Amino acid sequence: LKRGVHDLTRCTGAPMVVSLPHFYLAHEDYVNDVRGLHPQKHLHETTLHFEPLTGTPMLGFKRLQFNIKMHKISNFKLMKNL
Repeated sequence: LKRGVHDLTRCTGAPMVVSLPHFYLAHEDYVNDVRGLHPQKHLHETTLHFEPLTGTPMLGFKRLQFNIKMHKISNFKLMKNL
């Protein structure tokens, strides 16, 4: 796998990978290979907000995208355009 995508197959027993949403910060091939992806920093990065005096975490966002690894199967009509 290329940068920004992590294989979960050994953990899940299924052909799954995880990334940031819209493959944000992942190798550009992933974004270019799928129509409709628009990775944006302000929407897809991990964010933490801290109270400035005490350093107490006040708010956080961790966004993930789970993907199924798929391969083209020439005799399977639904997958002919992969």
